[in-house]
This record gives sequence, structure tokens and C-alpha cells, in this order.
Amino acid sequence: MPKSTQTFDQRLEAAREAATGNIRDTRLKSNTAINYELKKDSQKIITSVLYGLYDHLNMDGENLDFAIKMSRRSEYGRISELITHVAKVYAWPIDDVADVKDIDGIQEELLEYLATEHKIELTHDLLLDIKEAKGNHSFLTKDTYEIVDGVEPEYENLGFYIETFAEYASMPIIDYKLTESQWDRNERKAISKINKEHEAATKALEQFSELQSA
Repeated sequence: MPKSTQTFDQRLEAAREAATGNIRDTRLKSNTAINYELKKDSQKIITSVLYGLYDHLNMDGENLDFAIKMSRRSEYGRISELITHVAKVYAWPIDDVADVKDIDGIQEELLEYLATEHKIELTHDLLLDIKEAKGNHSFLTKDTYEIVDGVEPEYENLGFYIETFAEYASMPIIDYKLTESQWDRNERKAISKINKEHEAATKALEQFSELQSA
């Protein structure tokens, strides 16, 4: 290799290393980098809690995998959505409706489990407050195709409850971002989708009835 080419290659490699180092230094000095790492810490904590709960209750892990995947799109914030999922599991920790009478005992067991295995001292009221304050968008029941009206979240209260959970769980950061305008937009989308599905289901039922009576 000619000396001039060798010198150029050496200079180019040095420039590459310097440029890469500059980018790394700039990135690591930013608040965004700090927040990114803190969010990863919080996500690790809350996913560990959820997988532990699902395993403890012998619930379907695939459902949890899907919930964690979909939390990226949550209007509440990814970490906040997963915190509300803990409250959802706590509020209804069984799959068999025939076992409703056992819920109180299971909930007490879950509080003890969280305190013992995850060092998180939570209260019955906090978890149910999170569940109730989250609200829900309108939806169509799968069995009867009835429209269930949405329940608007308690925005400020929910933010406080999520912060309280995060503090008890030693989570360094949360990402609660729900706003009234955002929820309203998504509720309008949900209603539009429901109306179309309900209309299609009604037509299908009418056609089925006509075939049955023919």
C-alpha cells in the first residue's frame, strides 16, 4: 500500500474514532440519556412485578406479553399503563367467575406476595383507586354486542396514585402523560369504530334470522 494511502486511512480511522467519541460524549451528557436509563429501570421493575404476579396466579403469560407490547401505544404512558395493569390484576385476580367469593383472600395474598417478593408495601385502597381512576373507553361486548359507555379518567387523581405506586416500588421515573383532549380524541375514535362494528353485527344477525325463518 502506498505511503500516502496508508496515511489517509490512518487519518480517516482516527477521525471516525473521534467523531464516534464526540457523539457518545454528547449523548451521555444529555438529560435525555439520563431519562432513558431511568425509564429502563422503571420498566424493569414493573415488568418484573407483573411477570411475578402472573406466575403466582398461574395466569396466561401470552396475554401479559401482549399487554406489555401494546403499552408502548398507551395514551397514559408506557410505564403508567403497566402500573394500572398491576391494579387491574389485583382487582380481578381470577379467571373463573365461580370463584368470585375467593377474591378477598387472593387479594390479601397478593399484597403479602408483593411485600415479600418485591419489597413493595401497597394497600388495598391504592390499587383499587388506580383501577377506578383509570376509566375506560367505550367498547362493544363480545358476547351480546352491546355498547358499554366509556368512563372518563380522574386525570389528576390518577397521576397522584401512579406517582404513589412508583414511590413505594422505588421506581425512579414515570411517564404519565394522559390529557383530557387526548382522551376525548381517542374516545371519539372508539365510538366510531364501535358503531361500525355494531352495525355490521346487527346486519349479520338479521341475515341469520332471515335464513333461519326461510
